[in-house]
Formats: sequence, C-alpha cells, structure tokens
Amino acid sequence: MKRIIWIMALLLCVCASCLAEETINFTRMTTEELHQLIDEARMELSKRELLIGDSVTILEAENVTISLTGEYDALFDEYIELKAVVLNDSEKNVGITLDKVALNGWTVYGGGPNGVDAGKRGKGEFTFSLVEADLHSPEEVEDIEFVISLYDLDTFVTFYTTDLIHLQMQ
Repeated sequence: MKRIIWIMALLLCVCASCLAEETINFTRMTTEELHQLIDEARMELSKRELLIGDSVTILEAENVTISLTGEYDALFDEYIELKAVVLNDSEKNVGITLDKVALNGWTVYGGGPNGVDAGKRGKGEFTFSLVEADLHSPEEVEDIEFVISLYDLDTFVTFYTTDLIHLQMQ
C-alpha cells in the first residue's frame, strides 16, 4: 500500500513538473535566436501598445495585421482619411491596394497606406473620396466598403486579397 501511494506521489510530481511553465535559458541561445526573440517581442508590444482603444482589426493574414485606430480626418472637405496601423511580421516588403471601394453605395476613389518593409510597422491612412459620393463632410458617411489586396513590393505579385470589408460609421 505504501508503495502504491509512493508511486502515485511520484507520478503527481512528474506531471506537475511537466505542466509547469518553462523559463527561457538565454545562455544556451545563439545570437540569431536572441535577435529573433527580441524582434518577436517588439512586434507583440507594438500590437499591444498601438492598437489600444476603439481600434478594429480589418485584416490579419500572411503575418500582416491592419487595424483602424478609430480616428479620422477630413482632407480639404474632399476626402475622408481613416487612420490605420500596419504591422508587417512577414519576410516580404508589403504594398497595400484597395478595390471595389464605395461610400454610402457610391463607387469612389480609395487609397491605402504606404508600403511597409518586412518586419516593420507603420502608420498611415485609408483615403476615400467624399466628392464622388456627393458628400460634403465625413459626418455624412454612413458606410464604407472595400477590398484590400496585399502585394510583394519587390515582385509586384499579389499574395492575399480579402473578401469585401463593410464598415458602419457612427
């Protein structure tokens, strides 16, 4: 009976040590592994710090995340600019294009943020024409629709396209 209790206690200790969280042994890591860990930690911190508040993630694919911050501006009363953050955790330099753009059901011009280099992050705007929808201010915008395509800035090959994104403005 003592032997069974001793074996059960031993098994419990072994299982508990297997489930315990592992600590990272930095001394056994190569310089390349340390740099990779630092880069991954920076990217995670960027996600946590830049995307706090009323932000909404509109794309998360191919190691690229695009989020709207919830802020917007009017540009010369002709365009609405939605502020965005792009996190490029891929190995590609990424460009962003928009297609099938509409404001309140009207097809209009739309442009995306500038390209973002591999492993970097950037702030930018999605710009939409108010004039082409016969609108005079951003407050008149009720809904925005568009499709985002990601392409490799070095080869100009599109590698990801979203379904139609529909945003309801408040």
